[in-house]
Amino acid sequence: MLKIFKNNGIKLDQINTIHKDSWIHLENPTKEEMALVFKETGCHYDFLSAPLDLEEMPRIEREDEQYLVVVNVVNENFDEELSLYYDTIPLGIVVLDDYIITIVPEAVSIINNIVNRNIRIVSTLRRNKLLIQILYYMSQEYLKALQKIDKIADDIETGMRKKADNKTTLELLSLEKTLVYFKSALSSNEGVMKKLKRYQWIHRYEEDSDLLDDTDIEIGQASDMTEINMRIVRSLREASASLISNNLNNIMKVLASVTIVLTVPTMIFSFYGINLDLTVLPPFLQSTVIVTVLSIIISVVIFIILKKKNML
Repeated sequence: MLKIFKNNGIKLDQINTIHKDSWIHLENPTKEEMALVFKETGCHYDFLSAPLDLEEMPRIEREDEQYLVVVNVVNENFDEELSLYYDTIPLGIVVLDDYIITIVPEAVSIINNIVNRNIRIVSTLRRNKLLIQILYYMSQEYLKALQKIDKIADDIETGMRKKADNKTTLELLSLEKTLVYFKSALSSNEGVMKKLKRYQWIHRYEEDSDLLDDTDIEIGQASDMTEINMRIVRSLREASASLISNNLNNIMKVLASVTIVLTVPTMIFSFYGINLDLTVLPPFLQSTVIVTVLSIIISVVIFIILKKKNML
């Protein structure tokens, strides 16, 4: 998908053709769309194709007055195969003399959020600032996702107070995997931000430097929040496993106690079931009624003892 935006001084407008000072957005583009952008802008083809690789690592590359910035952004599509609440995918930003180009292999909310907000300060004329703004909103997407993950973890913890089962453990495992992906992505993004802060040609204006500092702080906060959530989720997962193990132990304890209670009358009646001359027994043991009552009394006594010892 190819989208082209241009700032008219008030807001971003979507246009149909590539013009100077426009923002070109490629979302899972076709070969024809890639060829068109390559022809119209003169962008290095490698810069256009590299971010389409889902395994592409965050980095900065500069060549012939063109530079490519690749970062990992939040992907809200739930991955059932990998059991992830969120995933991260590469976002490539290419800055040229007359254009800024963004490339993603899949649809991401960050671009739509920037476009739909109609923020006045977003300008396709100041491409370096637009680059920093995209990175700033990228960091905010992480914080929003982490807040949702924190809410999911709280809901799971509340549910664990009533019932802890394998489903709970799997949900916590999915959260932990998502946070591991976030931690890796944010660490790589932090490396990109440190390089950007060293390049003076990126932030020539004081307000751009301030925005870049804010972005760096936001990414640092997201990284710290990810680490905290990882510890919380890990603790919940361990607690869930312990609860499941304790529940199983309690069930086994109850079953063992019930077995002990039932063993006594079983042994007594088994004794009477063999070929036995009852005349050799005392008279009171020759009555089945008395034997039955005696067995019940012994079982009740054993039950009371086990109950006091918390075995039932």
